[in-house]
Amino acid sequence: MFHLKFLTGALLMLGSLNVHAIDSKLRLLNDEELAATQGQALMSLSYIAPADAANAERLRSGGASNIGFYRLGMEATLELNANIKRLQLGCGGTNGADGCDIDLQDVGLSGVKLDSNGALLPMTREERASSSAKLTNPFIEFAIKNPGQASTREVVGLRLSAEDALGLLTIGDNDLVDSSGNKIPNGINSLSGYVKTKATSGEVMTTPTIFGKAGDQVLRGMVYADILGALCTGGCGEEPYNGFTSLPGNANTTGLSIPSLKAKFNVPDAIITGQRMKSATIRNVNTTSIDDIVINKDSGKIQLKLDRPVSVLGIINVSEIYIQMETKIKNLSANINFEENLGYLHNLPINGGGFYLGLQRQVLKWPGAEEQDIAQPGWWMSFQNPLDLGYLQAPAGKTVDISSVYPQIANSISAWLSREENKTSVNSREGIEALVNGGLQKTIPDINLAGRTAYANLQDVPLGTVQNVVANCYGTLKMC
Repeated sequence: MFHLKFLTGALLMLGSLNVHAIDSKLRLLNDEELAATQGQALMSLSYIAPADAANAERLRSGGASNIGFYRLGMEATLELNANIKRLQLGCGGTNGADGCDIDLQDVGLSGVKLDSNGALLPMTREERASSSAKLTNPFIEFAIKNPGQASTREVVGLRLSAEDALGLLTIGDNDLVDSSGNKIPNGINSLSGYVKTKATSGEVMTTPTIFGKAGDQVLRGMVYADILGALCTGGCGEEPYNGFTSLPGNANTTGLSIPSLKAKFNVPDAIITGQRMKSATIRNVNTTSIDDIVINKDSGKIQLKLDRPVSVLGIINVSEIYIQMETKIKNLSANINFEENLGYLHNLPINGGGFYLGLQRQVLKWPGAEEQDIAQPGWWMSFQNPLDLGYLQAPAGKTVDISSVYPQIANSISAWLSREENKTSVNSREGIEALVNGGLQKTIPDINLAGRTAYANLQDVPLGTVQNVVANCYGTLKMC
């Protein structure tokens, strides 16, 4: 809506003019008089030619594009508060019959509260419902192919935007939960566009598991057996050192019980862009710390096969033993691919001139768009303001399965145990007990995995409270 104060003032000015002034004839102005005259039109029209330096499409295509941009703008401020139950654009069509370019549920647009640093401040439902998003100098822009040739020119795209915008766009409902109390992703069912996220951090608890029973979790290492000196006729000594390989499928292998561990991580800022996206992947999320894995005799045992049987006087020959360890695995780190359902994104603040909704029949780089914001055919929604995901922390009782990294951990432990300085030493007493009992209880130094990185995937970690939705309605209605 236009400001009533401006409209009322204009009417009063018109009303104050006398009849003589209204009846006055038009008067020619010379160049000096015309230059001294000021005024402002409600509408404006601008044009970026294909060869202009400001033509981003020319730069994207290396000069091969012949597209000009016509912008029809309104020199005014529009205020809007709106709710849309379902917004679907580009369903079917050239991008496939099985979905929509944009499919959003429970959409609310209102004013916004920001702190001095531009961070989103919480609002009550009354504050949202009584506020309006502000669009300063809104415009519609047309992308015209071959603009200088009347016979071949054609419209290949249009977009709606504003030179400046300030508001809060919310999508979905953060209160939807399943029978276990876990949040159900909703709101963004499909999105074609460009979204940025701020860097953040978080922590999760890993799911308890059993390590060492799977075929891809084999342990290997080097053994120095010093048993009864010369009485040991095989498999002892250091020329060459004996070795071992764990037997995951052996009946004596119970595996090692790994408790739930706290893993902290940093998420870098990221760009999410694509067509008909339902989830987003942020790569190179690095853990800052993972709890040490403490292993003791109560953790379980692992059956080992020796590379060379240990033989004492040719009478006692042992090729397999089990081992129970007292040790600690330290400084484990992981590089994580963080995949998040877009249905967990609910709060999208708009602040500045970086938001637009476009429709194009071909790939386009709209004027003013960021470097990686290249609109694809179909509908396209772009947000240049980075989203705040909040502190990422799984709720109490919800753990994250990182068992996919345990084969890598097994390889890292094996590499550590296979170094000569980390070899497992067995003295005469331990050796005799192992030969008699068929097993060995061994305290070994802490296994330091610093410098070794495992690779894991984390999926759908609940976002921080900054992504919680406050309804844009008075009373108790969720959608109005």
